[in-house]
Amino acid sequence: MLGSVENDRDGAGPKPDGTPPSGEADEREHTADEREHTADEREHTADARQRKADEREARLAEREHSADERERQLDALARKLGADWKERRDRSYRAIERARAALADSEERLDRTEALLRRQDARAAREQADIDRSVAQAERDLKRKPSDSSG
Repeated sequence: MLGSVENDRDGAGPKPDGTPPSGEADEREHTADEREHTADEREHTADARQRKADEREARLAEREHSADERERQLDALARKLGADWKERRDRSYRAIERARAALADSEERLDRTEALLRRQDARAAREQADIDRSVAQAERDLKRKPSDSSG
């Protein structure tokens, strides 16, 4: 019976209970679903980039550790051989530069982690909005049900 009432109204404008015609609601729901799907794809891409960046950082950290170990070995050897103090000073400056580079890499990692947390917050908000839409739709359906049986 409700279908015939909707056909008489040509589906235009809000229904007497104030809800939009189901076609508009379906279209909005479909658009929201498409946007959520696009956001999920972007998040997956960002997660893949994050994993690759983490792998690069791990390799860099391993190389840095190896370079530091070689520096320590060279310093120990230089002390044994009584090598020039200037060489040790130059190696120390190089170690400082490597430490600065590692610090910059850590800062970049911190920025990526912050971006990841922001994406997770946005996803949680989208999921909550989806839940809210589902609850609102269920409430609308429950309000319509008595009018269906009375017609």
